[in-house]
Amino acid sequence: MECKQLTESQVKQLCDKARDILTTESNVQDVKCPVTVCGDVHGQFHDLMELFRIGDMLQYLL
Repeated sequence: MECKQLTESQVKQLCDKARDILTTESNVQDVKCPVTVCGDVHGQFHDLMELFRIGDMLQYLL
């Protein structure tokens, strides 16, 4: 994956999709174990994608 800055359009699309998902979810979610907890990525989108890649979760995002 190439690390490059997201365009304004990509950021808007990401925010719109996140809002659509988050507004339908409750504040507390039951989760199945095992769970990996990661700290704040300080807005670094590509670092977040790398965490999903390491956890073999990209298939659920793309």
